[in-house]
Amino acid sequence: MSEDAESTTAEFKKLIDQLVQWVNDMVNGFREFVGKWADSAWRYVLGPAVIAFDRGMKALNEKITKIVQDIQKILEHSTPIVSIIVQGFSWLEDAQRPASQLQGVVKEHPDANFGHWEGAARKAYDDAVDAQHAALGAIKTKADNISSWLLDIAKANIMFVKELGDAFAALVGEFVAVLVEAGTIVGALEAIGEAGKLVEKLVTTAGQRLTKVVEMYSEAVGRTRDATSIQYDAAEFPNDKWPSLAG
Repeated sequence: MSEDAESTTAEFKKLIDQLVQWVNDMVNGFREFVGKWADSAWRYVLGPAVIAFDRGMKALNEKITKIVQDIQKILEHSTPIVSIIVQGFSWLEDAQRPASQLQGVVKEHPDANFGHWEGAARKAYDDAVDAQHAALGAIKTKADNISSWLLDIAKANIMFVKELGDAFAALVGEFVAVLVEAGTIVGALEAIGEAGKLVEKLVTTAGQRLTKVVEMYSEAVGRTRDATSIQYDAAEFPNDKWPSLAG
């Protein structure tokens, strides 16, 4: 794996880990709140308030569960993204760069007497070298385009995880603080309502950011046809073969 691939995958994994930590903080904060209030003695003396509390807890639990499920889906798709990153840079390291290096020297002739070579054989040789030069250029361009396509898909996913992590970072601390600071049943009921609003805000914010990233992702995926066209374009390879000097 190249250094670029390693640094990019490390960045992506770090973003995933941060996102998981924010989700864990939210879930743990909610669990502590439940542990503090669910079995308290006041449940047996505050009839109607208990009903309102339980309904609020259930609604908040459903919202948090939905977020956890969505994050789980992101985690399930993180491994393919790492693979896309690695492959994207591999096209540069293992195809584009070598082809570019070879194209730069394929027409060089270290033999000082080469310039005196003339006739039909020389022309045939020059034609073959020109064909190889063009073929190497085609490989270089194909590799660069496919690498760009793959990395654009990865970039869209990385951006989404970062945007989502930023949304969590901005709201999770406030969410936990609201639940922790509830000291009375009235405060607990208010905390449930406020926490629910924060979760809804998180979902809305994430959705807005996702919309922007989806546009980017769709554009990249929409270039699948271009990638396929690049793959099957064999104009520089007569009969789908490398233009050999041996004919």
